[in-house]
Amino acid sequence: MTRLTILAAVLLLAACSKQAPTDAQLVTLLHAGGLARASDTSRPLDAIAVQCLSTHSGDAALVRDLPPAALTDAAKSQCRRRVELWLADSARNPDGFKFADVSAAPVAARAMQLYLANGGAPLAQAAAQPVAPSAESAPPAAPAVAPAVAASAPAAAPVPEPAPEPEAPMPDTITAMAEADNTCRDVQAAVAQGPFNPRLARFAEGCANMLQRDRERIERLQREGREADVANEVQKLVRSYRQAQVMLKRAGN
Repeated sequence: MTRLTILAAVLLLAACSKQAPTDAQLVTLLHAGGLARASDTSRPLDAIAVQCLSTHSGDAALVRDLPPAALTDAAKSQCRRRVELWLADSARNPDGFKFADVSAAPVAARAMQLYLANGGAPLAQAAAQPVAPSAESAPPAAPAVAPAVAASAPAAAPVPEPAPEPEAPMPDTITAMAEADNTCRDVQAAVAQGPFNPRLARFAEGCANMLQRDRERIERLQREGREADVANEVQKLVRSYRQAQVMLKRAGN
């Protein structure tokens, strides 16, 4: 065996035996906000990124309680692109881990453990609460029908008004955060390619910081068990990015 063959075998063995990320490396990669210290393993982790690793892990136990929307091919593709952007960031991933390294089942399971240990709300319980209809929005009671006094000609049937377009259902918290993140990126990419109305341009400029603040506020409310406030924050977030989606669609027509 030549020296070159031995060297190649040693390099191949070293590549195959690469250690899994440590807790500190996982937190550095997956943290939800700025890190005070790279070795601080108590920082909150990003729920969408942790969920993404679970959906790509191939471990049925990790995805058993996740919302169905997170398991679609589109959602998995979107979240993977987001995590791969973090993997390409040397500040988050100085050790050069690949997506396959961090989405392996044992690593994804450890990421989930760290997420929960660092104050993250269980992903299966992160759904937005439905809003009870108010008295003002309740349909009026049908008036009582008086008995007919005398036979009369039937009245002409009123022309029905067109039904309003039904509002899309409110997504769960994790899905809402992912959709908001994707909308922000779509608007930023569109605005970068050409002139758009000032309102859409302002959204593109500030949506990343706004989303980070919303994520931190929602996760804090979840840790405090304030589910009604979580639902209200998610509703405001959804309204904001859906308005941006409408503006972007109109601008493209």
